[in-house]
Formats: sequence, structure tokens, C-alpha cells
Amino acid sequence: MNMEHANQIMICKVSPKWYKIIRSEYLVSGSLDSCFWSIDKPSSQLTQDVKDFQPGGVVLYICQMGDQIKVVGGGFFISWYKISLDEAWSRFGVRNGVTDFDDLVAEVEEHGGHRSSNIIAATLGNNFIFDGSSLITVPEEVSSHFKSGMRFILNIDDPTGRYLYQVAKKVYNQDLDKYGDTWKGVYYLASRSHFRSYSAGFYAKVRAAYKFKCAVTGSTIVPLLEVAQLRPFYDFKEQIAANGILLRSDFHRLFSLGYITLEYMTDDKVVIRTSSCLKSVGAAEYLEYEGKQVSLPDDKSAWPNPQYLEWHRKNCFENWLRLGGSHV
Repeated sequence: MNMEHANQIMICKVSPKWYKIIRSEYLVSGSLDSCFWSIDKPSSQLTQDVKDFQPGGVVLYICQMGDQIKVVGGGFFISWYKISLDEAWSRFGVRNGVTDFDDLVAEVEEHGGHRSSNIIAATLGNNFIFDGSSLITVPEEVSSHFKSGMRFILNIDDPTGRYLYQVAKKVYNQDLDKYGDTWKGVYYLASRSHFRSYSAGFYAKVRAAYKFKCAVTGSTIVPLLEVAQLRPFYDFKEQIAANGILLRSDFHRLFSLGYITLEYMTDDKVVIRTSSCLKSVGAAEYLEYEGKQVSLPDDKSAWPNPQYLEWHRKNCFENWLRLGGSHV
């Protein structure tokens, strides 16, 4: 994603609470999808220009802080959805800008809705969140543009749109220089700092232990086999085969994002646990793997470390459903 060729930007007015939660998730877990929502009622219907906003378009988040309006970050627009609260929670969890499902319901009720209300949700990808000195103050002379409406479109040809776009792009590009396309979170950063020098050896050990075969499916299609870390590396002592498992690429992705996890049922039996939220992301077919036993290496020292699996279950599995979750 980049901010180099925008003709329009969408402005979304977020609450201090939404910003605080999304910022916290961003710092820990990185640039994942989030949801900017409003209740589906006549007073909050989308205007035509907002409906027509194109996927990949730049979205800036503004927030009232004291007597000033700040640009606190942004993202890239994916699509609009009209969804139930259950669907919103299953798909985005705390990245709706709430602490738990009851909090989501309370927020909806506070804005005139109820438990059975639908919400109009904007899915926003590749979030970038500003903090401290990187927050951008909207000049007082143009702040009147932002007094009404939760979301609206600004053309880059408009002086206000051009100003906000240029200053936000400058801060965004500074982050790109430091972190690459997206910030991947503190867990990722910590693990990478100990990873580079030993990654080749780690990968080789895990591939050899599993005899180039996916532990779940038994697939031997080498280009699709990937080594999944069970937990991030904080020390070279953790760069061992017992901190990895060989998976087909789709299972690796689901494991890393927290849609599946692994659990010891007995001392020598590891099974898959699946998230019911797989349904909400179009992956219901993976639910059939619930309870499936995975294949383990002949060498018991290469079996998944139970403590590392426990870390994954507590921190990564369904991480979007609680504050401070992570992914690997």
C-alpha cells in the first residue's frame, strides 16, 4: 500500500476511546484490519460520495483532543458492510474500538441502537497510527470543516484536503523508512532482532524433523510448505526445532493469525483447535480440522514445546477478541 497517488481522501471522526484501543493493538500486533462503524439508521446513512469511495483509497482518522482536532492515523479503505453486532465482533473483535462484546453492545446503545441493531462498517486495512509528536494538529482556520458528520470525502485539489494529505503522507513515509510497508508489532520486532542470524538453521532443523511433510495435511508439495514459529524468539535458546512446526502455507497463515492453534491432549498427542470465527472470514471448511491429531517428528526433542503452545493459545489464538493479543 502507498499514499502516492490519491485524488481523494476519506476523513473518519473517531472517539478518543476508539483511538486508544486501536493504537494499543497497533503497537502490539501491528497493521491489521480494523473497523470504523456507525449504527444502521436513517441519520447515519452513507452519502453517495462516501459510498463511491474506491477500495485502496486513503482514510485519515481525526479525533477531538481537548480544544484541538488531531489527525491520529489512517488506513486504506477495503469495503463497506452492513453486519450484525455478532458478525462485527467475530470478525474484528477489539478492533471495533471496544474492549469486549458487552462494550460493543453498550457503545451501540449509547448511540441510540440496541443489541439487534445492524451496523454500517468500513473495513480498513494496513492501519498506520500516529502518537506523541507525530500527531497532526488540524489548523484552527480549517477545523470548522470537521464539526459535523462522522465521515466525509475531501478532494486533494481542495486546500484542506491537500494539506492534510501531504502532512499525513510525510509522517507515514517516515514510518515506512523505519519499518517497511507496515508496522508488524512489538512481538514481531523483538523476535526479528534475534532471528536473522539463526533463521536458516532454524528452518532447516524444522524441515528435517518433519521430513518435508505438513504436520496437519501430510502434504509434501515443497513450495507450499512453511515453517511456523510457535512463539517469537526473544533469545537464541528458543531457536530450536521444538519452537516450530512445518505446515502447508494456508495452515501456517491461519496459525500465525490466530484462527487455529495446537494443544497437547496427552503426552504424545497434539491436536488442532479451531476458532468459530473462521466462518466470518469465509473459511468454514477449516472447522472440520477441529480435534485432528497432527503428525509429530520421530525425534521427541523436536516435538512442539508445550510451553510454547500454551503461549500461542493465550496470546495468539483469537487474539482480536481481547486486548493485547498478538500474532507470530
